[in-house]
Amino acid sequence: KDFFVEEPISTAIDLLNDLMSVKTSIKMIQKKLLEMQSYCAVQEGENKIIGVIVASINFMGDHVRKETRIKENQGEAIFNIMSLRSCVFSKARPYEILQIDKYFRIHLLLVHMNHRKKGIGTALIKCCIERARTLLVPACIAGFSSVISQHMARKLGFNLLAEVMYKDFKVFNDEMQCFKYPFEDSIDQNKSLACMALSIALPIDHSQRSASIISKKENTNEKKNRKKSKRK
Repeated sequence: KDFFVEEPISTAIDLLNDLMSVKTSIKMIQKKLLEMQSYCAVQEGENKIIGVIVASINFMGDHVRKETRIKENQGEAIFNIMSLRSCVFSKARPYEILQIDKYFRIHLLLVHMNHRKKGIGTALIKCCIERARTLLVPACIAGFSSVISQHMARKLGFNLLAEVMYKDFKVFNDEMQCFKYPFEDSIDQNKSLACMALSIALPIDHSQRSASIISKKENTNEKKNRKKSKRK
């Protein structure tokens, strides 16, 4: 819970005062950590976690899986946060814009408030970039939730795909039959959630291997077709 203190998107909607949302958020983080694509920063000599970046590999089609979506009864605050994230990524259209079928997604970047401005966030993002390159994933994409993290991402080469201001995001209220603005009470009205992407330069031999495999498959198919035509 300490990590959510002063985290822009969490404070903008007062996440810590919604116990159900806090529990759901922690469960979500724990589930993503099991995918073994995340990193943490540990304070030397103290064995204390002072930063964490939660990530996973997203594949085309993942966004239509309804069973992974957060429902409103799991916490109103986290429901609105995830709705905002979904809205921004839908606007970004990463698969279409970047012409890719998978990407390394940074879900969450948190650094303890007492250890900020020390390069920890930048180091964690770099770990994800290297991980994506090692796994031959063509892009690293994240929803950066503050001016500081967005500036950090730009310095690392990330480009903006889509952005939504907190104060402009609205959801439909079924009970009142009208739209509401869940982030309207945010103190910092200039903050936004920005979907930003970094294309990964993959090794040349990877492309050559892929082309070679495709070529071999085509040759094999041609031979099979010739045999079939001879039999006829």
